[in-house]
Amino acid sequence: MYVGSSINLYRRMPRYFSNKSHGIIKQALLKYGSERFVLVLYLFPNATRSLVVALEQYMLDNCVCDYNILPTAGSSAGYKHNDEARANMSAAQKRNTNRKGQTRSVEVKAKISTSLLGNKNSLNKGKPVYLYITHSHELEQIARYSNASRLAEFLGIHRSTLHGYIKNRTLFKINGVSYIVSRDGNLS
Repeated sequence: MYVGSSINLYRRMPRYFSNKSHGIIKQALLKYGSERFVLVLYLFPNATRSLVVALEQYMLDNCVCDYNILPTAGSSAGYKHNDEARANMSAAQKRNTNRKGQTRSVEVKAKISTSLLGNKNSLNKGKPVYLYITHSHELEQIARYSNASRLAEFLGIHRSTLHGYIKNRTLFKINGVSYIVSRDGNLS
């Protein structure tokens, strides 16, 4: 059993299936397969973070949660990283520290600005993406967008989040509707 909490499940749940995740839940899903797990959600509309953390702590205190490493909800107190993890964090910190004080050239700033802001002509450029709605056991293509930026804007999500959904073919929900996004116009 594992107990977790989140104010934003749509952001939290895909992390367990992400290629970037290396946590214990990801390892268990890979080892045993997702069909061997049961997901139970307790939804508390308009819950505050403090209430969610308190409920998680109650479960940790009153259940056997073998997959939970940390004894305290909402805190990493009591957890000790192994030597390899500490070395990786130290190296990452040094890389970030080395960037401080560096200035980018005018050309690099212009490229970044163009890629972030784009221009009116770039809004229709790129690879098309297809939005599918999921029904009980089938997919229905409901829209084609000229590129991921257009679809992300329509869905009201960040472009990088959408790219993660496309790359991993992640099922996601918005306003209770389940979607899958693909660059393939013929998903079945």
